[in-house]
Amino acid sequence: MTVMAPKAGMVIYARDWNGKRGPGSQVSAWDPVIAELPDLSEMITKAYINEVDISKVLPGQKAKITVDAFPGKAFPGMVLTKANIGEQVRNFDTKVFEVIVLLQGQDSLLRPAMTTGIDILVDSIPNCLQVPLEAIQADSVSFVYKKVKVGFVKQEVVTGPSNDLTISIASGLAKGDVVSLSAPAKAEDLDFMYLSTDEKQSALASIAEAMAARMKIQQDIARTVKAEEISTDEGSGGVFIVF
Repeated sequence: MTVMAPKAGMVIYARDWNGKRGPGSQVSAWDPVIAELPDLSEMITKAYINEVDISKVLPGQKAKITVDAFPGKAFPGMVLTKANIGEQVRNFDTKVFEVIVLLQGQDSLLRPAMTTGIDILVDSIPNCLQVPLEAIQADSVSFVYKKVKVGFVKQEVVTGPSNDLTISIASGLAKGDVVSLSAPAKAEDLDFMYLSTDEKQSALASIAEAMAARMKIQQDIARTVKAEEISTDEGSGGVFIVF
């Protein structure tokens, strides 16, 4: 007996508890699917985000997708949905939330079930002063070793959002200031330059206001994202070949 696919395409055989269906597989009336022709014009990928970071992720955010099979090549994407309930997944120490990312555009290199890596842009500050993370020191307050004419001083700073490499400075430094990434000689004897209470409160208020404005924009975008009913199960999203 010959079963013909309804149209041309890539065939992916269905899977059951006993593995991929093929010669000798039993096909029942209540589960007659033997294969599928996936729709490669619209592809999604799945990621698991730590419960600490999931609040930063919203539908509509831009993403960069890399594929293990093609090192150095990246594909643009957009966050489509995020799960409302966390789950325990193997190889993760904490609860994680499933995030679905839609690949924007097509590429003949991409195939179903490839392993991907995902970078999600959760925030962007258009104009700010920033220093390397190593420059920030901590005592009772945050400070940096700022270079002055006669050496260094401990300059108190108010910090804002950060990434893996740098941190934004809301108050305490100006463009062109030089800071040390490590403690200078006799650091314990350096003068401490404190910010006034008004300076710190004003800087903290500015950070909160700017973050709220950026979050509102992201939430407005998230509300406009219409997630289509795309199943995230393996082998879904195309034409089924039914026995």
